[in-house]
Amino acid sequence: MATALFFPRMAASGGIESVIDSLSAARNYHSGATVTVQLPQGGDDIVYNLELWSTPSVNGDTLNVCNYLIDWNLTTDNGTSKGFTAYHDGNFYRNNDERLQENHFRWDSIPFLMRHPVQSSSQFTDMLPQMLARELQTVASDSTWSYTFSPDTLYRGKSSAVIKARQRIHGINARNVLYVLDPLTFMPVQIERENNPGSISEQMLIIRFTGTDKAEPQGMTEDALIARYPTVFEKFRESNFSLESMRGKYLPGFSLPTLSNHRYSRGRTDRFQVPVVVAFIDPSVATASQTISEIRKAQQMMPRSIDVIFAFIGSDREGVRELTGQSAAGEQVLMSAQSLARDCGVTSTPSFIIVGEDGIVKDIIIGFNKALSTVVIEKTSVL
Repeated sequence: MATALFFPRMAASGGIESVIDSLSAARNYHSGATVTVQLPQGGDDIVYNLELWSTPSVNGDTLNVCNYLIDWNLTTDNGTSKGFTAYHDGNFYRNNDERLQENHFRWDSIPFLMRHPVQSSSQFTDMLPQMLARELQTVASDSTWSYTFSPDTLYRGKSSAVIKARQRIHGINARNVLYVLDPLTFMPVQIERENNPGSISEQMLIIRFTGTDKAEPQGMTEDALIARYPTVFEKFRESNFSLESMRGKYLPGFSLPTLSNHRYSRGRTDRFQVPVVVAFIDPSVATASQTISEIRKAQQMMPRSIDVIFAFIGSDREGVRELTGQSAAGEQVLMSAQSLARDCGVTSTPSFIIVGEDGIVKDIIIGFNKALSTVVIEKTSVL
């Protein structure tokens, strides 16, 4: 009875439409799962371990039926592989070991509008309840499918709702699917997918769900994903989307050590006395010294006062001290700024964030060029 409170639609009556409605409306869904892949050639099964979160899409999002996070791992003789797939509000992320793929609708809509769009056709997404609802809608309406629905039966000795579905194309069995559901909530308990039965390419997937409940959504914003997978975003992010999108947002709060072993701290909505240029610099990059010189040149030539925060990647104090020399007025030299760079979406250095007195990012500059001081002056003069 307590389980029934987790989900908005009960199994009191109705046919497969009731199952579709319940799966579609599952809010703040959470479950563990194991996915066993059996191959016809024999050999060891491939077993994935998953954790799933999903909730129906909001804010008028028509690209997908739900926002989700799927965390997975696979243990083989060569070690453990792991990754995640996530989607929310037109933003898609897929991590596989040392690669992070990103797609953002407002930057490039094509991956979201293809025949097999990234947000709904990626590995494991068909295990989410909202995706299962869409799949069952096809089973119920497509003439290539036939099915039976038993709303209250026994499956391996347990009370269950069971759907058996078969797809035949041109007279040949293409797929057999068994859906075993909780008879009260219609949430999935076990799914068996047999693809190309009887052929040389036959494949069986057995999905067992564990611990289904209602939980706070995870990874439904970029900030939540970065907090959950900081190393992935810091090391493997390949695009500047996040940095480009910082315009109009508050500079993230931070607390970083200075060269003199003190700490420089500010809250997310704290104001500055004058506009600030935050310069992310890697001391090992060949242009580091020129970058510092150009920024200081811009600061001296500005018709109004600006402050500079040199945010260095890494913790080599002596190397940074040699690069910067004597700090000038209006400067802060900060160390170990990887976390701030990650929070801002900085993936290459040097990168520069221009912040107004209100603490809001006004503009960005990516990369070094010989006219850097002129560019900084132009962008800060209009504040």
